[in-house]
Amino acid sequence: MRRLVYRRPAMLQLTLYQPDRLTGILHTIGTHLARRPVAVFYAVLVCSGLITTVLCAEQLHSALAHRNAVTWLLVYATMIAVNVGHEFGHATALAYFGGRPRRMGVMLLYLSPAFFCDVTSSWCLPRRQRATVALAGIIVNTGVGACAALAGAADLGGQRSYWWLLALANTTTVVFNLLPFIRLDGYLLLLATVDRPHLRDHAMDDARAWLGHHLYRHPPQPRRLPQLWSVPYGLAALTFPAILIAYLLLAIRPVLAGIGPIGTGLWITAALCAAARLLLGCCTVAFPRDAPPRQERG
Repeated sequence: MRRLVYRRPAMLQLTLYQPDRLTGILHTIGTHLARRPVAVFYAVLVCSGLITTVLCAEQLHSALAHRNAVTWLLVYATMIAVNVGHEFGHATALAYFGGRPRRMGVMLLYLSPAFFCDVTSSWCLPRRQRATVALAGIIVNTGVGACAALAGAADLGGQRSYWWLLALANTTTVVFNLLPFIRLDGYLLLLATVDRPHLRDHAMDDARAWLGHHLYRHPPQPRRLPQLWSVPYGLAALTFPAILIAYLLLAIRPVLAGIGPIGTGLWITAALCAAARLLLGCCTVAFPRDAPPRQERG
């Protein structure tokens, strides 16, 4: 099995562990977590965290206003551990339903470091179970965020700002993962709902054909997906990575600029690579490989 895998358009995965050896243990853990009392307790926890956040919104605002580098560093370190738990949530759900998680490791997703768990074998499961596997990681982050909100309201350990920032970090992670425009949990959930493989690729093909027809007067192409939302979704899937990369480049610019000429050079190189990739995408729309030759008008 290859340890280093590149997946288009901007995902580089490095396998660190093969959790299939833990399938039996993960299945046992999933069996205990799937019991009704645990589900009821989790629902009460999440509702309590949500209500607490609404009632203590001023504390959250104060934590954001008075944040410091040390607190953010602690939150970042905690989120590394939480995100490992996020991926083990996927692995546990998959093992509970009889699947085998193949790989776990770290990856670069649009220049941003993250963890991953390969749940490809979930395609053998029914749609409802696939949706549960897709949501398992989000369930972990939601639970941690709720606990952090309750701890922040109680000023546990005198670290109110830390707890509220941790709750905010997990909420942001949940929202970002639910977006179906890149290959994250939200996309896996959409795949389970629609029950069609390669949904994103086909939708982007429909969007490129639509753009080519309306912008460059290419002949209309047959749709690859029957859904009415195929083109709007494909357009969003095409543009969202560009927006995400632009945001990340703007976010890391001050950090790299502070390093000196080397950091500035790295940023310029990354920006040029991103611009080249965007230009290549535009050329793909303007000059598709499989486009039929245009007919001359008589």
